[in-house]
Amino acid sequence: MDDKETPIYEEDLNLMHLCRELMHHWYVIVAVALIAALAGFLFSKAYRTYEYTASFDMIVTAKLTSVKIDPTKKSPVINHPKFSSKNKEPDKNEITEEDIALAKSLVDTYASVIQSNVVLEPVIDILGLDMTYSDLRDMVTVKTEDHSQILHVSVCGDDEVQVKKIAQQIGRVPPQLLSKTARAGFCQMFSKIETEQTGVSPSVKKITVLSAFLGAFFAIGLLFLRFLFSNYIENDEDVQSYLNLPVVGVIPAIKEVK
Repeated sequence: MDDKETPIYEEDLNLMHLCRELMHHWYVIVAVALIAALAGFLFSKAYRTYEYTASFDMIVTAKLTSVKIDPTKKSPVINHPKFSSKNKEPDKNEITEEDIALAKSLVDTYASVIQSNVVLEPVIDILGLDMTYSDLRDMVTVKTEDHSQILHVSVCGDDEVQVKKIAQQIGRVPPQLLSKTARAGFCQMFSKIETEQTGVSPSVKKITVLSAFLGAFFAIGLLFLRFLFSNYIENDEDVQSYLNLPVVGVIPAIKEVK
């Protein structure tokens, strides 16, 4: 036998043949991908955890009497000449440009005060929370906006009732206590508490898409292994490839006629 003759059942990988094999079984790839996507969707729905956020706004002012707030009501009560139904003469409590400038300069200070142990430790004691000051501080976020007197306070956690109670208690902190800690100006709640629910993990969309891709790759891998280790002769191309012999003729398959 000629040493250069290709041994039976030994060949180089034919990429075109492999591509045809994958295209011929495209329905298998799609079916496995859909099954995997469905499994991923159901898994992510079953083990999905949620986070609740209770948030409200606070305003920093230079004078305590500039804005009077009643947190128990849905809408704040604002006592200011501009919002009064009757025309009143300006009094000593009227807000000036200097007051606004002072309030804006104190916004970052009050953001730190709200997250300090002066405010949060009493909240833990009043509500009887089973957590430390550090744990509660991680739940509370205070955001500030440039050139604004507004503080956006939010409390995040996995217990909707708890985060709402914490937000309510922070909103009830006396402005005098905040002022005493900051040593200038005043800060108080002026909006109602809003609670929203957000999904945290796992992400249903990401898990579903990832499962579909993994399913498709798994199906492609199985078809590739089937093609790689297949020893069956299915057509005249396989005869030439495996046996290294020319094809003289092909006998067509004849169905049995009754």
